[in-house]
Amino acid sequence: MSHGLSYRLKLRQIEPPGITVDLRAMPEECLALAARLDLPAIARLEGQFHLQPVPGGIVLATLDLIAEVTRISVVSLEPFPASVRESAQLRFVPAEAEEADDLVDPEAPDDIPYTGDTLDLGAALAEQLALALDPYPRRPDEILSPPAAEPRSETAFAALARLRGSADRK
Repeated sequence: MSHGLSYRLKLRQIEPPGITVDLRAMPEECLALAARLDLPAIARLEGQFHLQPVPGGIVLATLDLIAEVTRISVVSLEPFPASVRESAQLRFVPAEAEEADDLVDPEAPDDIPYTGDTLDLGAALAEQLALALDPYPRRPDEILSPPAAEPRSETAFAALARLRGSADRK
């Protein structure tokens, strides 16, 4: 399944001490990604990656993501604009190393496996946007109130006590 956003970068382009890569999704990419994420629209999606190579084919990354999206409120079911601003620490790890658990560190930032000699920064940006979205979006002025309390019915123990009391009187 295509996510609508791809930006491939060869590992040899990432030299010490590291590089910065700025991405901006084109309108057609935003349209395809919005459909994949079940969003009415993505008006803007940008990401700035700071990439640093480390031994073992690993690339450490810091991502600063900015997006302007349209969401559907879980309260009113009306569309509304929302801003997403997120920073993430990522590690691009060779897929074969991840499968063998050679380089996987449970305390490390999110691992993103890659194959060959190419990273797909567009796919990483799309994935981080998906992770940053509120699963229960609502307008800032909407309040999600709890359902009205129903009158309490008699508990089973209270009913037994009442029956026992009437049996004792007989």
